[in-house]
Amino acid sequence: MVETYKTLKEKGLEVFKPLAQHCLTHLGSGRVDDEHTSFLIVLCKPNDNSVAYIVSTEHTASEKTRIIQNTETALDKKYKFVSIDRIISDRSSVDSFLQDAKEIKLEENNKDDSSKDDSPSLVKFKNIISEAVQMRASDIHYYVGANSAKYEFRIDGVFSYEKQMNSTEAKEMMSAALNNAAKGMTGFEDDTKPFDLPIEVKVPVHKDNAIVFEEVTLRLSRRGKKGYPGYKAVMRVNVKSDQSVCLENCNYPEDQEAILQNILNAPYGIFLATGPVGSGKSTTSSAMLEMFDQERGGLTVEDPIEFDIKHPHIYQFQVDDNNPEMSLSKYLKVSLRQDPDLISVAEIRDTDVAKQVFEYSRVGTVMMSTLHTNEAIYTYPRLLDLGITVNELSASDTFLGILNQRLLRKICPHCKLEHKLAGVSSVWKHNPKGCDQCVNGRLKGRITVSELLIPDVEDARFIQTMQWKEWRDDLIKRGFKTLALRAFELSSKGIICWDEVETKIPHARVVQSQLALFPMPLGSMAHE
Repeated sequence: MVETYKTLKEKGLEVFKPLAQHCLTHLGSGRVDDEHTSFLIVLCKPNDNSVAYIVSTEHTASEKTRIIQNTETALDKKYKFVSIDRIISDRSSVDSFLQDAKEIKLEENNKDDSSKDDSPSLVKFKNIISEAVQMRASDIHYYVGANSAKYEFRIDGVFSYEKQMNSTEAKEMMSAALNNAAKGMTGFEDDTKPFDLPIEVKVPVHKDNAIVFEEVTLRLSRRGKKGYPGYKAVMRVNVKSDQSVCLENCNYPEDQEAILQNILNAPYGIFLATGPVGSGKSTTSSAMLEMFDQERGGLTVEDPIEFDIKHPHIYQFQVDDNNPEMSLSKYLKVSLRQDPDLISVAEIRDTDVAKQVFEYSRVGTVMMSTLHTNEAIYTYPRLLDLGITVNELSASDTFLGILNQRLLRKICPHCKLEHKLAGVSSVWKHNPKGCDQCVNGRLKGRITVSELLIPDVEDARFIQTMQWKEWRDDLIKRGFKTLALRAFELSSKGIICWDEVETKIPHARVVQSQLALFPMPLGSMAHE
């Protein structure tokens, strides 16, 4: 007998509130009439830890085994349920419980009276943050001059919104935000004083035809210039409820995703996520940490902590550069005492950190970090600059993998424009006029364009002689898809705009030369 919403409610079962957001974020209710939608919810009796029930559809039970296993582990290890049972139900019944979960989150989010004592300037500042969250902005650029000021939102990687302000008003708002972060801190009196700190705010946002209060962390960087009035501040916007870091949602090709799901489950080695600022490195790293072997553990050293990792055995440390005992280097020096199988370092930013990452990987620890490079191969000269030796870099067991990626906007399939690329198949561009299905020929959201380099013994000769171009050509001949090749593939399928590819992807303007080296026939690659 399949359990239904009615029969489960009659047994006194309710949504387990601490995991309500987990079920909504990682799976969600979706469309009840869509057979591919995933449905899962956790139920229990109120104030009773004797048994928890993981209720899902048959499709979800077979297709989402890892998420169900992680949920089971959390119920056992974190929430201390005596036993955990699994129940198969129909989609409509599970969706009804998911709607209950939404009501729980709505009720909790609306219980907010923290803003009742806010100053008028802080209220105005929070309104800007509310706008940013509503418009899905990743960053806020805040400019203050002698007589005027403005703020801009970066949405899907580009500046898409701008609003003017009075200079004095803008300074008062920033001062109120700093004081909100730490009482007594204003920054109003000195434009040249630098600030780098997180600011926690709770702001109202329209969602599901109601007002909810979102918890937002702003990573603030403010800088002024001596002799000039004003300053520029940039705030990275991290919304707590949006911190879904499921690797399946990152749009990697199937072959890459399969490798990334398991690449950290090695005895030792280094994995690096590389690319410029804003390319999704931290999101990918966090998603991979969620999939780390549940029977092993580790720690992260971050500045700041951007995602709340749900893995039961990974502990996150927040760097504080104002405290010598909590610096990145200090945390790394004592991290081995924490008995980690894995250590994730937010970023390799100097020689000391680079050398520690390589040293720890040689003593049986999986090391993970990010690095700013234009493509995967140029991780090597960058690390050489940081003092890592050629012999260390060319050892076949040094790297588990090097990922390099960009995030590009999706184009509308209904009004896209075909573009003939000299000597190869057509690619596609967005239509600036747009249609009733899009805005200026673009859809909301971005897609990952990535290359994954896993070096082996054949590559050592190129590394030792530092022949980077020759190495790239050799890799392509062996079937390695560079960023340019992957971008061409996506644009030839009408998913991304070739104009944007040429401005953001290395070697895209000469992709024909890479296509000539690639072993797969052009037609099958462009239209697979």
